[in-house]
Amino acid sequence: MRELPLLSPKLPAPGSPTRYTLPVPWSKLALLLPMPLPGSVGMVTLDDALWRLELKGSELQRAQVDKEFTSQVSGGRLHAMAPPGPETLAWLQSRVIVLYDLEWKDALEYWVVGDLEEVGSAARWISLEPRVAAIRIEDSTNYLAQDRLDYRIRSYRLEEGQKGDEEGQSVLLGTLELGAMLPASPAWDAGGGLLALIRSGKLEVYGPELGKPKPEHPLALAAGKLLKEGGLTPHSVRLHPTRPIALLALGRATPPSKKEEQTPAGVWCVDWSSKAPQSIPLVEMPPGQEVQLGAFSPAGDWVYYRAESAMRMHLYVQQLGDTPGKPMYLGELPSSYDIFWTREPVALVALERVPDGLSKLVRWDMAQPPAAPGKAKP
Repeated sequence: MRELPLLSPKLPAPGSPTRYTLPVPWSKLALLLPMPLPGSVGMVTLDDALWRLELKGSELQRAQVDKEFTSQVSGGRLHAMAPPGPETLAWLQSRVIVLYDLEWKDALEYWVVGDLEEVGSAARWISLEPRVAAIRIEDSTNYLAQDRLDYRIRSYRLEEGQKGDEEGQSVLLGTLELGAMLPASPAWDAGGGLLALIRSGKLEVYGPELGKPKPEHPLALAAGKLLKEGGLTPHSVRLHPTRPIALLALGRATPPSKKEEQTPAGVWCVDWSSKAPQSIPLVEMPPGQEVQLGAFSPAGDWVYYRAESAMRMHLYVQQLGDTPGKPMYLGELPSSYDIFWTREPVALVALERVPDGLSKLVRWDMAQPPAAPGKAKP
């Protein structure tokens, strides 16, 4: 096995980041979300307006895209989703998924809960063609009587309604009950026609209908082998949106035995594009460290992840491909950061929240040459 890089603040960084002052106070911000336009971020504000924030060089340019295009643009609990097309924005808004067409300045809402006791708390795309979304749902039916919240994941196929309709058609495909324990966001993911869930120390793989798990799927088999042979614990999973590839963050609480040393703790790439699926280690991490995998970049060739060690959170990026690049260190993060990708050129953007003032957007350009190790701080 090739020598693996070890996660450490001593790794090089992709140049110093650029900081932009957010044009509205944090108290007036409803949502930041990825945008399928070059160098841009979408912003929803509490006055029910949608904005484009274009990051050009050292300047931030703000342009209003639309306002009051649904009954309440900024209402409820908003969660960003990846853009499902080159002219479309998407976000989860409590009980509906909103798809906004940038070309036609038109919004469609898709109802994705069963009743008013349910609210969506996260959403992922299982596939983009057809558009199938997985929504993690919080159910408060038993909260008053039993002091209990229940959780489940539902999948819906989103279809356009009749011309002129404000609502699209949501076709329920399946439901996966999670019980009263809320899985962390990195403990499940969707993409490439699949849903993966970490539960009871194992990785379960499902199809779009969320029926019975698929223990014979190459990803499930590869994950099971890594966990058994390495004595590892699964922390996080990410499914590539278009390719038969998944990333697994596998940790270890104690130093490995001689046998377990052959399966190092760290980030692994499982590739089942050929008849003989491969499990490729990307980076190693020391015992006691936990890694949370972030989203893939828009083209699917970069990924970010956060590593927690000694009560501190550190941010890394890594380029994927036939020969994966070495991870790069971006700096230490407080827990209040929101992180997402921009495109053309590919860059990682984090929101540095300042509750009593103007927050900052921190942008790392992946096209910049690496800086000296450990010098780039957020």
